[in-house]
Amino acid sequence: MNCDHDQPLTPEMDATVARVAMREGDLRHAAHHVAGAVAADPERPDLLALLDELVAAAGGAEAALALFPLQDTWYGAAAVHARLLAGAEPGKALDLLCQTAVVRPDVPFLRWALPWADKVPGDEAASAVSQLLAIESPAATAQATLAPALELLSRLRTAHPNAGDLWWTSAVLVRRAGRYDEAFQLAKTSFERFPSWRSAVALANASRAVDRWDDAQRAWRAALELEGDPVPVLLDWADGLLDRGELDGARSKYHEVLQRDDAHPWAIPSALYVEWARNPQAMLRLALSRWADQHPDNARARTLADRATPWVGRLPPPEEATVGALAQLSEKAGAMKGKVRLDLSHLESPSSQVAARRLIAAQGGTLALKVGAVPSPDPREPFGEVRWRLWQWDGTTAEPGLPAPTDPAAGSVLAKLASSRFHAADWLARGRDIARQHGLALQTHDQVQELLAAALYPPDGPDWCTAWDWAYRVAHAAGFVLAGAEGWADTPHRAGIWAMVGVRNDWLAVGAVAALGERGRLDPEVRADAEPKLIALLRDGPDDGYWCVGWPTTSALLRFGQDANEELRHALSNHLRGFEDPRPGDA
Repeated sequence: MNCDHDQPLTPEMDATVARVAMREGDLRHAAHHVAGAVAADPERPDLLALLDELVAAAGGAEAALALFPLQDTWYGAAAVHARLLAGAEPGKALDLLCQTAVVRPDVPFLRWALPWADKVPGDEAASAVSQLLAIESPAATAQATLAPALELLSRLRTAHPNAGDLWWTSAVLVRRAGRYDEAFQLAKTSFERFPSWRSAVALANASRAVDRWDDAQRAWRAALELEGDPVPVLLDWADGLLDRGELDGARSKYHEVLQRDDAHPWAIPSALYVEWARNPQAMLRLALSRWADQHPDNARARTLADRATPWVGRLPPPEEATVGALAQLSEKAGAMKGKVRLDLSHLESPSSQVAARRLIAAQGGTLALKVGAVPSPDPREPFGEVRWRLWQWDGTTAEPGLPAPTDPAAGSVLAKLASSRFHAADWLARGRDIARQHGLALQTHDQVQELLAAALYPPDGPDWCTAWDWAYRVAHAAGFVLAGAEGWADTPHRAGIWAMVGVRNDWLAVGAVAALGERGRLDPEVRADAEPKLIALLRDGPDDGYWCVGWPTTSALLRFGQDANEELRHALSNHLRGFEDPRPGDA
């Protein structure tokens, strides 16, 4: 029987193909599809019964093992191999299942081990489950992802109460699952009964999770006394201090590590990050980014560089005077009722103006906005040729230049992306995926117009976000959804991006430029199109007043990479200092 193994199948389809292959006597082919079926749902009885049929056809578990060789195999076949091995060699089976769980922690293969895990000697069990510490899971899904591992560890602790490594491993994973009080008790028991530097570090982090900082500090000190090599303890302590915001303490600990190992791959980027956090200057941030670029395999460096970099791992908040006034008004009960007067020295972004008007109207008031001056070049006139003029003006009063969207899908796409944690790479990929899920392919000008209109009329936002921050995030979401769409030259979504950039001094332009920075970094065609236009935009900045687009444009151009043009890279780096370096008098 011939079939395409690169084509994804449902469990039912896999099961059907497996049964046909078994009838034809092709057990190896059947094994591939049986593994595919059970990997989709390892606890489904009919699929496990199908595996039993295959084992019987092969002549028993030992013979069936040959159908699931471990050389160059995939996680489903490896898990089945472990299941079949459990009767004869439970220790090896548990070790293999734990390896599989690290690769696919979202698939509950570990529950297969619950009936027989207590047959594994305590030291072997502890060694096997220690691999589970390598599981990477977002905090939002960690409790569900780690549930099979925690259930397994609970049974193993019962079976082997004196296997000390099981206790501190349990404490670490329970803490990662967000069960902090339970983790603290496990870690406390672990350290009291089986003192080691690992159990002490587990206690330190569990103490930190339940806000017992003094206990955490004592535990780290104890760990240093118990461990001959202080480096892993110092790093853990330094990370804890950094997470707590105690930058001087973190700096001291990282430098203690570097005094022992001046090339330590975790301490170097961590120390660079702390230097920037203590003194947030552009040059210090760029030094961290350069080190991360020079060490592409160092995940710690990339994570910290992204965290420090605006419009990459963090979304700088809007800074218009209008936003500052709204924040102050929001703190005073009734301050937005009646006529609310705002005086601005210069015309600011239309998005901030409209967000203020909508928020004040929702509180029962009206906005009386007085603008002192309009910068030159006039931000009410588009930058470059645009297909859509996104704002219309009556003097210095802005209104959306497009009618409200008629398709709720556009607003749903923007709301879903805008409500997620910002990271440029994630937003570019997720924006494309979310748009597809809502049937918004952005292959027509009408669909792009609907998305732009949804950004001009933002959907309702979550309670945790202010009205102005939500409008700002929605503007960014629109840029990333458009920038993430497939293709570029002569596409409707390219026209949409440049319409957003064309607003000159607006949150829509900020969102589009930020998205171009990420897409252009990855796509030479987009970079070649965007770079000259963004340089021209930067040179065409206003003569006075706050310009919200200058900083993200400079950042985007630097992200493109200027190795071939040292003069431009140097100029952009210096320009960045005017946006990022602390100003005299800043706290």
